[in-house]
Amino acid sequence: MHRDVWEFFIGQIPKGYVVHHIDNNKANNDLSNLQMMTKAQHNKLHHIGRKCSIKTKRRISKAQKGKNNSMYGRNRKPVRCVETGEEFLSIKSACLKYKGNVNRAVNGLIKTAAGLHWEFIK
Repeated sequence: MHRDVWEFFIGQIPKGYVVHHIDNNKANNDLSNLQMMTKAQHNKLHHIGRKCSIKTKRRISKAQKGKNNSMYGRNRKPVRCVETGEEFLSIKSACLKYKGNVNRAVNGLIKTAAGLHWEFIK
């Protein structure tokens, strides 16, 4: 249900991302209680304070590094600044130039990064 709410109001959920209930109440599907994040971020969030095996820690760590990181790895997605029309091969390259949280803006978690609007290039 929460995914349906997100997609109705915000738009499609990119591959590799999940919608998280901020207050951890799965019955509270109000848009203000929903947040999009990567699967790795979601796993890390839910493992804070929990004891887990070394194998699980390594799996979580691996999911956030290098080629598996959607900001600059094999799965990177090109982005565009709406105001300037400038295109970047990855979220990371846009972040380096504009010093803003482009990742959160392009995924709909915040409205702007560095005072600009961002979108994925299809």
